[in-house]
Amino acid sequence: MIEHPERKFEIHTLTPTRFVGLNIVRDRPNRLMYIDQENTVDKMVKDYNMWDCKPSSLPADPNARLSAWSKPKSEEEKEGKDELEEHTEEEEKEMEKIPYREAVGSLIYLATTSRPDISFAVGQVSRYCAKYTRTHWNAVKRIFAYLKGTKNLKLCYGGTELPPAVVYCDTDYAGDLDDRRSRSGYIFFYNGGPVC
Repeated sequence: MIEHPERKFEIHTLTPTRFVGLNIVRDRPNRLMYIDQENTVDKMVKDYNMWDCKPSSLPADPNARLSAWSKPKSEEEKEGKDELEEHTEEEEKEMEKIPYREAVGSLIYLATTSRPDISFAVGQVSRYCAKYTRTHWNAVKRIFAYLKGTKNLKLCYGGTELPPAVVYCDTDYAGDLDDRRSRSGYIFFYNGGPVC
């Protein structure tokens, strides 16, 4: 027979302010709830040595498009094939020391829990976890620079004058540089805050 815990223990019910890394703030008079992960962003920025970086206003460069063959142009590439192969091997050895996959995994966690504003940029860099270059790593660092400058942004749910559900979607034609496939994106809002 199951007994209720209240019979054996003294239980206090408190308003939640933190849950699994999420900060929760409730504004009961205005029927609003705010969720953020400022502490998690601070830890990630420190872990990936981006604490001293200049904050960015956008998570991805709107003028740059990543592809599987993204490689920086250098004088060695222009001089000849042998030197190009040497440059590529050097770069591959250098990139092995960079925690690209771990950084992208951390960003995926943030994008799915409390930072949908970085979802597109994170989706782009996550495609190159098997083979990445300095260009891809620079794109990851730009996302961290954006997070550093916007760590205090919060998701806001609630309010009384909002429609219950709103959906936005967009697509492009053959926008993927690797296989020329079209891409689409969407965002669902419920009570004023993004849920998907």
